[in-house]
Amino acid sequence: MSSKYLFLTALATVLLMAGCGGSAPPPGANVEPEPPAPASSTPIETTSLPADFPKDVPLYEGSKVEAVSAMPDSGTYVVQGRTADVLEKVEVTLRQAAEAQGWKAQITTAAPIPDMAIANYDKADRMLNITLFRDDRGTAINLTTGPKQSAARPK
Repeated sequence: MSSKYLFLTALATVLLMAGCGGSAPPPGANVEPEPPAPASSTPIETTSLPADFPKDVPLYEGSKVEAVSAMPDSGTYVVQGRTADVLEKVEVTLRQAAEAQGWKAQITTAAPIPDMAIANYDKADRMLNITLFRDDRGTAINLTTGPKQSAARPK
């Protein structure tokens, strides 16, 4: 192992330990714990779609949902799935389904990487992002939907 690597490891350890310190209240001090964050701001992680998942977001028929993250207070959902079908078939099917549901394409392109495709859509004040990745098991599907950034910001 090089001395440079050992030095950087030691430096990182010292910095981490210094950050773990902090000031603690004196023993016997009356300290109230911080209230927990509201439940609605906590992401929900699951492997099935929630009941309030938008019906106009296309799902690839026959794909397996592997993970779903939802932020109930913002209406944002991230769905990760997989299918054995080839990327090109998945891309065309999801594009047609999105357009049939009224989504308007903003960006639909094959990414600079040949085994990837990206499509971004808008509908009213919402957005839909579809990212597809080809791998040795078929196609990984990532869908993200929620309010557009400008709609999510306070006015």
